[in-house]
Amino acid sequence: METTLTFANELVQTIKQKPELLALDDSFVLAHLEKNYLFLGSPDLKKYSSFKQCLRNKRIKELISLTRKNLRTVYGLFIKQSLSEKSINSISSINDSFIDLILQNHRSTDERLEFYPIIYPMLFDELKKMGLPDEFTLLDVASGYNPFAYKFFPRAPKKYFACDLSTKEMDLINVFFKNSNIVGQSFGIDVLSDEFSNWLLNKHFDLVFFFKALDSFEQVRRHASKKLLVKFDASFFVVSFSLVSIGGNNSINSSKRIWFERFCESNGWEIKTLQVPNEIFYLVKL
Repeated sequence: METTLTFANELVQTIKQKPELLALDDSFVLAHLEKNYLFLGSPDLKKYSSFKQCLRNKRIKELISLTRKNLRTVYGLFIKQSLSEKSINSISSINDSFIDLILQNHRSTDERLEFYPIIYPMLFDELKKMGLPDEFTLLDVASGYNPFAYKFFPRAPKKYFACDLSTKEMDLINVFFKNSNIVGQSFGIDVLSDEFSNWLLNKHFDLVFFFKALDSFEQVRRHASKKLLVKFDASFFVVSFSLVSIGGNNSINSSKRIWFERFCESNGWEIKTLQVPNEIFYLVKL
């Protein structure tokens, strides 16, 4: 974690004291911290002899608050309870009740939990009609805890890749893959970064999941989703959008998805839709 920002490590660890942010990579937190530091006019931190003194500054409190707000928007709002290494490694076998408990710890998978037995058979049946081969590779982008729903797959991918912002949590998914004899690999990365773009080079995926991911990308940077999607060498995308706000109290206007439909049309991509009560899925053939 290289930076010229004074008290950078202390600021990062202070920001991560919130339970929903604890599992985030330090480097990702630092990137947001540095951006907000510049946005707030680069307050002088070198004048403080200790971090304790630094924390008394109103601008520094504002910097911490703003960075936490940014990180909650793209990550923290979805975490009900962060995964722990102890919870994964303390059992010799992964049973259904344990899997359901894990899925309940993330808002997206919790909202999807009662519908997984319907969603995956519908998706894979329709994808097969659209031309997805029996043997396929899968990349789950901004996966959250979705890989733990593997038991609902009607047919297994020959290899399952997954990625999200927290290396720690992706490492735990690797433990799950190993314990469950799943041929897979998960890793922590910012999918909007140059690092991820470089990782994608010369890689082909038969199927790529973007479950409730694109709205978060747009929160970070407008049109980020469009720029990301065209970088993939893939045969099929499955993109989902929530039909309700976080917490489920309000419906989301369907006009917020028109941009995606138009983007697919402009690229000549075939799209079909499937829907459950709180989520709509776009099956896209490139």
